[in-house]
Order: sequence, then structure tokens, then C-alpha cells
Amino acid sequence: MSTELGVSREPAALQRADDSSAGAAISIAERAKAQIQAQFIVAAGRPRDWDVVRDRILKHCHRPTFAKSAMYRKPIGGGVVVGPSIRFVEAMANCMGNIDIQAEPIADTEEAVHYMMRATDLETNTSIAKAVTVRKEVERSSSKGREVISQRVNTRGKATFLVRAREDEMTAKRDAELSKAFRQVVLRLIPADILEDAMTAIKVTMDRTFQEDPDAAKKKLLDAFSSFGVEPGEIKTYVGKPLKQLSDSDLEELRQVYQTLKDGEATWRTVLESKLAERGEEVQDTKRKAGEKPRDLDEVAEDLKLDLQEEDDG
Repeated sequence: MSTELGVSREPAALQRADDSSAGAAISIAERAKAQIQAQFIVAAGRPRDWDVVRDRILKHCHRPTFAKSAMYRKPIGGGVVVGPSIRFVEAMANCMGNIDIQAEPIADTEEAVHYMMRATDLETNTSIAKAVTVRKEVERSSSKGREVISQRVNTRGKATFLVRAREDEMTAKRDAELSKAFRQVVLRLIPADILEDAMTAIKVTMDRTFQEDPDAAKKKLLDAFSSFGVEPGEIKTYVGKPLKQLSDSDLEELRQVYQTLKDGEATWRTVLESKLAERGEEVQDTKRKAGEKPRDLDEVAEDLKLDLQEEDDG
């Protein structure tokens, strides 16, 4: 009897659940609409002054800590792209104000999650959008305990496995892809002249920092790359010269590469292979041999300092 009673009430219960879900969805949509309208009203009452925006971002660019993370360098299609980093665009968006940024999920399939990243200038109602696809797969050197989708042989002749991404890996991929899309859509809202002035200021700041203390600048860069497992020997291979001969332009390029690694734009292997391909060279194993004690970074930096002193004495 109780079963029959439950069955007889199930359609009504489902209807109430559907009505509740529909009501919640409408409520959320109405709140979102009201929030957007309020943002437009506030923007109309407090329009940005581009001279003030320019002054704000240039103050950021004159700070060495900000400047060193403001550019990236990434190999693409046999060439290299250099431009403003995600960190720079985040700061620029804050300086501009009156911008609405939305990352809306639009589809979730077995293979991927699809998003629409949108940046809207609330003063001009200009909206820039970019579709983002985050595939539910990652490449790994080991397939142990993983669901393998496919397999290939990499440039070093070793097996690389395309496996189903775990939850934490999907979170990392989503954040990286949405951050890159954020940079692309916001960049299109920034006036070209202000962007150019900012890039010039960044270069001036980094050149000044190197000239003030070149040894400290080199040591900090080595420390930074070490956090990604990149050893001094690999950096030497990348630049194609002894570290003691690093120039201002070499350091600037390496800082951009480091920011690329930090933002998840590319891997060190990809960057190194692209650089050596430009010189017609192949990647060699620059990692230390098994059992070989790694050199301390302080020791490397001290050698650099001594080499520079010898050059000055000569």
C-alpha cells in the first residue's frame, strides 16, 4: 500500500521539483540581470579618464617586481610570440575599471568542457568574446593507474600517454585556459598607444635593474628557473653561450620565458626545442647524470661574479 501511495505521488513530487528548479533558475537570471544593469549605471556615473589609466599602469611598470612578470615569450608554429603576460593584463583591467568579465560554461561533454569568456566595456557596451575548450585529457610519461586514450612517441623517442584527466588536473587546465582567454579578450579593449607606452616602460625598468646589480639579477633568474627544475646547464644550452656572457637582451628574453612557464603557457622542453630549432640544433640531455651532485645556485652565482670580475680586470 505504501508503495502504491508513493508511486501515485511521484509525478506530483517531480513536478514540484521541476518547478522549484525552474524558479531558482529564473531567480538567478533576474539577479544577474539586475547586477549587470547596476554596473552600467555605476560606469555611466564614473567614466574612466584614460590619462589617469595610463598613469596608473605606468606606475606599475616602473616597479621591478611587476615589470619582470609583465611579459611572456612563447613558441608558436615555428615562430615566437612576445607580448603582455596574464599578470600585466590583470593589472591593466584593474587600472581601467568599468569592465565586466564573465566565464560562462556552455557545454559539458564526455570529451571536454566548453566555456565562453567575455569582456565587456561597461562605458561603450563593447563586448569581446572567445570560446574556450578544455579537453578532459592530459599527456603523461607514465600510464600507471591511468585510463589511456592514446599513445605516441615524443621527440626523444620515448612513449608519451594521453590519459583521462583527474579532477585536480582538470582544474589546473581550466584555470590556465581561461586565464589565457581572459588576456586575449581584455587586450582588445586596451588602447594601442597606452599598451605600447607600458611595454616600453617595462623594458626600461628591467634594463635599469640589470645595470644596477647584474650579478643579483642573474642569480634571481637562476633561482626562478630552478623552481621549475631547469638547471643552469639547460639555460646555457638555450642561450648558446656561457652564463657569464649573458647580455641585457638575453636576460629580458629569459624573464619572458620564465613568465611563460609560470603562466602555464608552455613547457620548458617546448621552449628549448623551439629555440634550438631556430639555430638548427637538436636538444641534448643537459640534466646531471645519476648520482652526480647538483651545483648549488649560490656557487653558480659566485662563479658568475668571479668571471665578470676577471673580464673587468682584463
